[in-house]
Amino acid sequence: MADFFPSNPFQGSLGDFQGVKRGSRLGLDAIYKAMQRNLDNFGKSLIGRDLDFARQGDRDWSGLGSTLQGYGKQSAADVVAQGVASGGEVDAQQAADLQKIANQGLSGYQGQQRSLRSIDKTYQTGLRGLDRKYIKELKASAIKEQQARNAELEQNALDISAGIRSQGAMWDAQQQQMAIQQGQLSGVGGSGHETANVLRAMQFGAAKWGIKVGGWRATGSVPNSDHPKGLAVDYMIRSGGQGNEISSYFLQNAQQWGVKYIIWNRHINTLDGRGWRNYSGPNPHTDHVHVSFLY
Repeated sequence: MADFFPSNPFQGSLGDFQGVKRGSRLGLDAIYKAMQRNLDNFGKSLIGRDLDFARQGDRDWSGLGSTLQGYGKQSAADVVAQGVASGGEVDAQQAADLQKIANQGLSGYQGQQRSLRSIDKTYQTGLRGLDRKYIKELKASAIKEQQARNAELEQNALDISAGIRSQGAMWDAQQQQMAIQQGQLSGVGGSGHETANVLRAMQFGAAKWGIKVGGWRATGSVPNSDHPKGLAVDYMIRSGGQGNEISSYFLQNAQQWGVKYIIWNRHINTLDGRGWRNYSGPNPHTDHVHVSFLY
């Protein structure tokens, strides 16, 4: 009888799956961090390119300005030389007037140059602002993508976990049914692994409610189950009302029987003053009442 029940193959799956889940999340985090680094580098590249463009523009403007400035200074002398060469006369006042005209032209050009530089600076500032805005939007999009992937991963984890728990519950129910067919749940003599108090509780329940009961088995539905210790009984009910009756009886007579806790219809009572609360184990305990004992 000790080897009748194999170990539940679904118990280890939940732990293994949690590891896969954590590994997947770590992988997504690494991808997201790489995306952030790429975006930062991309932003620096855009801004650096714009700054290079502005510096080159400044150099071009400066070179052109120097050329025209030199031309402006020579304009009056050239006009005088040309007048003399052609046999004309240019007095000092005419030369001064010509020089003034040349300087005014140069001054007008320099004013235009300053205006163009101001426009260019405004453009460069705006372009850098657009770059930063674009990078910010890309980062926000990456964060949303990561959150969506995490939510999808979490939902997949819940779905797979629920499937594993469901399979585990089905497996446990099949093992109980096989035990009934083998006569192990007859409640007459037990398996030889139960404590004296548990064997007495089995025999009492079978006689009082006319039901089949089960005590020891090699594995339980959850880790650290009391079944393999010979300290738990499953009372196989015929109706929900009978389940309520059995759970109420052992709750009211807990001290007499040395009750540790009771599980019934997706609820557990650990007799510590908290009363009945939700039970989320793989077996919902809707077809039997589980009672664990202290001795």
